[in-house]
Amino acid sequence: MKELAGELGITPQALSNRLRRGHGTLVENALTVTCPHDEEET
Repeated sequence: MKELAGELGITPQALSNRLRRGHGTLVENALTVTCPHDEEET
């Protein structure tokens, strides 16, 4: 991770934070939880 952060011109901590936030956003947008009755109404 240190090498990649260096190539990007950011600190390893900044890279870690960006990856963490990106992962959280990906999971939030990829997984949609709905109740069974919600699906019947659409």
